[in-house]
Amino acid sequence: MSGERVFRELGRSLARQRNGRVLHTSYTANGVRPQHENLIERASAIVVLTADANRNLYQNAFTKHVAMICNTQYGKSGERKEKPLIVVAVSSPYDFAMDSSISTYVCTYDFTETALMSLVNVLYGEIAPTGTLPGTIGQREKSSPSKQHWLVEAFNEERDASGLDTLIKAVSEAAPPGQRSELSGASSNSVLLRQSDVLEMHFVVRNSSTQTLYGFVSTYFFKTTGTGVIGALIVDPTRRKLDIGHSLYHRGIRSLVQREGVKRYQLGSRLPSIFLGVPSGQSAERKRLRQWFANLGCKSACPASKKTRIDKRSGNTALSRPICSMMAKNLQSWTPPDGMAKSLQSARVSFDLVYGWEHSGPVLDHIKSSNRQGLAEVYKLALSDPSACGVIRAKRPDDGAIVGTVVLYNMQSTLAEFVPAMKDVGESTGGISSPVISPSFGDFSLLLQGLILLGIRQIKQQGCDACVLDCVSHTGLTFVLPATC
Repeated sequence: MSGERVFRELGRSLARQRNGRVLHTSYTANGVRPQHENLIERASAIVVLTADANRNLYQNAFTKHVAMICNTQYGKSGERKEKPLIVVAVSSPYDFAMDSSISTYVCTYDFTETALMSLVNVLYGEIAPTGTLPGTIGQREKSSPSKQHWLVEAFNEERDASGLDTLIKAVSEAAPPGQRSELSGASSNSVLLRQSDVLEMHFVVRNSSTQTLYGFVSTYFFKTTGTGVIGALIVDPTRRKLDIGHSLYHRGIRSLVQREGVKRYQLGSRLPSIFLGVPSGQSAERKRLRQWFANLGCKSACPASKKTRIDKRSGNTALSRPICSMMAKNLQSWTPPDGMAKSLQSARVSFDLVYGWEHSGPVLDHIKSSNRQGLAEVYKLALSDPSACGVIRAKRPDDGAIVGTVVLYNMQSTLAEFVPAMKDVGESTGGISSPVISPSFGDFSLLLQGLILLGIRQIKQQGCDACVLDCVSHTGLTFVLPATC
């Protein structure tokens, strides 16, 4: 169409910058047509250019329609998967300046060749955009908005337990359709460990008149590993973006800094197994949370990993592999993979299942080989609850040395209270937790498969229909579990 030459050159420049493929089309007062919908469906990201949209209202309507399509995209598994959209105003800078539904907004002020080449460099991160909109007096001086500081109080179980239950329910019910909330099945009891080896201190922001909780943060100090943990940080969905989470986070960190013997800090906890780290089940929410934690000082870790560990002595941030909790269903129709039993026979180890504290000495000595936060506490809970928990041991036949262990538990166990996924299944469920393999054992993956395989068999024999395996690396064990995971 007439006047499109300059924008055709923009598309070519975008493609040349990264050898990518750019498909370009125009739009008119006819709005979003099937051709546009087809391009949006095929694209990884969309750039919409507007010029004086406040006067040419069809541009405003077209852009809002495209934004709505991008915000309502869903992945193959049904989770919401927002498609990136960038709106560029090439004339008046006010087209969408005050519209919060447009998350990424760039102004070039004109569409000369120089301006559009600069736009290409901005879109690919080669240069950082600067400047403020005309008329925004004092915007330069105000580099960052001032934070609202909330009164943060220590959690009092008698006073706040009911309010926390209500808050957890509200956050869980606010999850997007088709997506399970990490808080599903949790309650106030799920965050209270009450263990002598774990110092816990929790904080709330509340309405002192109605006793309503606006936010909650849990902190734990695991003395066995010197690890301070932010275990859960939740804010009432109707009161977000008011700096409640900011106030809670900093109060929680201050309490951990004061612990004598703390060596490192961590976001997310194996015990309680509610938030394993920065939640990453849904891409748009993951991106928002990563940026939120990055603004609080977790810059190097949050973009790459669910778990974050910060060493107190060096100030370094260590990256952990992405992890999740897996759910195996339809256990009664499950059979182990072909050849698995024969492979285990070649491992030259014997397995047994033990219950009770009398077996704690050798087991706890074994798990000291893995200095991971929460492991010792999980095993102590299991060994102290023989009616509902057991430990599978793998031993060398020649000397009887333990080379591998894993915890089994059922829905009546104390441990299940700290794994909300157990209650969220809605059917008879067993749990497998905290496998530990001795570094001296050669074939790590084979022994790990054996422990998990025997755990699933045991849970199946108990009549359970499902099994929860917590804190699993994305790269492991999927070949062992049923296809319905």
